[in-house]
Amino acid sequence: MSRGIKLPREVALPAEMVLWAGGSQLLAKLLHRRGIRSREEIEQLLNPLQQPEPDFSDYPPLMAALDRINSALAEGEKIAIYGDYDVDGITATTVLVTALKLLGGDVIWHIPNRFSEGYGMHWDRVEKLAQTGANLIITCDCGISNHEEIAWAQELGMDVIITDHHTPPEELPQAQAIVNFKLMPPGHPSRDLPGVGTAYILMRELLRRHDKKGEDLLDLVALGIIADVVPLKGHNRRLYLQGLTLLNQAARPGLEALLAVSNVQPGLVDEEKLGFQIAPRINAAGRLEDGSIAVNLLLAPDKERATPLARQLDQLNNLRKEISRSIMEKVSPEQGKPLVAYSDQWHQGVLGIAAGQYTSAQQAPAILMTDSQQGQGIVGSARSVEGINIYSVLQRCQDYLDKFGGHPAAAGFSLAQKNLPRFTQAVQGILDAEMENWTPPPLSVDLVVEPRDVNLDLVEELSRLAPCGEENPRPLLYCSGLALKSVRSVGSGHILTLGDRWRSFSAGLWNRPAPEPGGSIGAVFTVSQDVYRGERSVWATLEAWWPGKDRPVVRDEYKISDRRGKSWRQLLRQFPKAAIYREGVQWQDHPGSTRNNLPGSATLLLLTPPPAAGVLRQILAMVEPELVVLGYSPVRDSFLAEFLGALKYSFQAGGIVSLSALAAGLAHTEETILAALKLLAVSGIIQYQVEQGKIVLQKLEGTKIKSGSAQEKLRGYLGETSAFRAWLLEASSAEIMKIRP
Repeated sequence: MSRGIKLPREVALPAEMVLWAGGSQLLAKLLHRRGIRSREEIEQLLNPLQQPEPDFSDYPPLMAALDRINSALAEGEKIAIYGDYDVDGITATTVLVTALKLLGGDVIWHIPNRFSEGYGMHWDRVEKLAQTGANLIITCDCGISNHEEIAWAQELGMDVIITDHHTPPEELPQAQAIVNFKLMPPGHPSRDLPGVGTAYILMRELLRRHDKKGEDLLDLVALGIIADVVPLKGHNRRLYLQGLTLLNQAARPGLEALLAVSNVQPGLVDEEKLGFQIAPRINAAGRLEDGSIAVNLLLAPDKERATPLARQLDQLNNLRKEISRSIMEKVSPEQGKPLVAYSDQWHQGVLGIAAGQYTSAQQAPAILMTDSQQGQGIVGSARSVEGINIYSVLQRCQDYLDKFGGHPAAAGFSLAQKNLPRFTQAVQGILDAEMENWTPPPLSVDLVVEPRDVNLDLVEELSRLAPCGEENPRPLLYCSGLALKSVRSVGSGHILTLGDRWRSFSAGLWNRPAPEPGGSIGAVFTVSQDVYRGERSVWATLEAWWPGKDRPVVRDEYKISDRRGKSWRQLLRQFPKAAIYREGVQWQDHPGSTRNNLPGSATLLLLTPPPAAGVLRQILAMVEPELVVLGYSPVRDSFLAEFLGALKYSFQAGGIVSLSALAAGLAHTEETILAALKLLAVSGIIQYQVEQGKIVLQKLEGTKIKSGSAQEKLRGYLGETSAFRAWLLEASSAEIMKIRP
């Protein structure tokens, strides 16, 4: 696969940086290359909770907003909160309403409808708020560009306080106060706060004036920070970690109910679960129906009122996934081919998600269109790859469009039905021409490592950078001369065994062609720790690879000692230094390792029979033994019962599990696991998606397994495993030795 990389330059590292990084030469080197070089910056990243809070006591816009709100509270004025329909706007609305009601405020709130009102303040809605008797509007996650609507509100006798985080225009609206930390000086730690962070700072300072604390609102702030994909540094980092503690306590009834329907256990919440499981359910309300459902959930005073609302969000999210899936099934994905498509059957609220999925998977721009839900022509969403400015592309086609807006990576637009054929032809031609000259941008590598460096110690050291996210991504590692010891196809990807003569590790490669085993590659990848039922292993996710020049010496010949049917305890005593392979539920507490974390050794002891020849090749590649001891006996396989038990465990552990780790834990192939998941999904028992080798699970109401093609496919895979294991029990040593890495 051809993609450029930018390797880090070797620089003289100041000795004090190593001290500031806790004595870690590796972290100091990485931070230096990311431009994080001062003691203050390093400590803010590595120890955010030990840093002082920014002081806003003399920030004039905040003081002006507080004075006006206090006046409204003292006079009993009606305060209207004007929010937004995404997670940031919904959590910000909840923060404002909760705090103001705590102070006895007369508060109403509004979340605009995505389809009839759109983003930001709407002229008609402002008038309706005036009709309710509102004296003060406080916006959140919107308002900074609503000059006319704010002027209209003031004509109707209402003051407006703007709390927003979007980029301010050159000319600001004439509001009573504007709290937007983008107006702070460059480098201020609060400049990147999202809408909910901005609303929180305002309410925290207000509550302090009334001798009350606002820290119990931080769970909402943490959720909004992750959902809005703001930089995880500076003030965001501190607020997120403070709020994460509250999220894991699940004291808010609405969040407790939402965690429950998302199969996320309190105490196991992290940025991955927030991003994959919690935020999409909240966003589904605004995409398909009404974001007010989510606000009502977060404001719910008890479990009885929260649970039905959480279930409603869960159902909307299932519908959102189904609609998105149906869109993707109707288009013809082609790697590197731009997509321009229209259907009157698609849902307007899901176009952006589906376009983003296409762009991510196919590395090409996508434009999807459907009929407006307001019956006014056609609406569309566009997503693009880095280096092709989709906003500029739409500008070149603006003669066919009624409206358009956005930025280089994403845009939205509308057009009349009569212009659809000409627009489609024009924009497809432009995108095809752009893609002919496009190459993926180079990957900026953080660290160059050797194969021997890729181990759990490295993962542990890099974990000090967590939480990772926007502007603090997982470190990208580069390694050349990696021996490619084995390759197995798994669903839409591959599992590779990489390493050198002494060590090996497993890696996932998704939605890309895989190299042929037997040679060497250079690769750029991230590393993480897979944990399943207490077993830890290194897992790498490849971002790109290149054929290597070297042809590493990988041992592919070995001798066999046939001890099939012997006591495993006796074999452990006889081969005390062997790498021990064992997999399966009944073996999980026994000594040994699974296919994913076997150490290199001169001797490999197989206590259980691998499920497939490909898995045996992976095991041999991981260990590179001189001697293989066949120490297995016939195994009792109750796959479906054990699989259901494993899913129950995975739900209890947060609903996200590694596909490879789950397969190893059950002693089956990944294809068998995927077939079993498919069977439960068509039976209405679960819903699932696989993202970069991680399975995201969700329980449904079904209880009975349906017969049909999905069940037959699973039986086929189980039959293949049973036949291979039977062969391993009966085959001669010479026949088994024909299986090589």
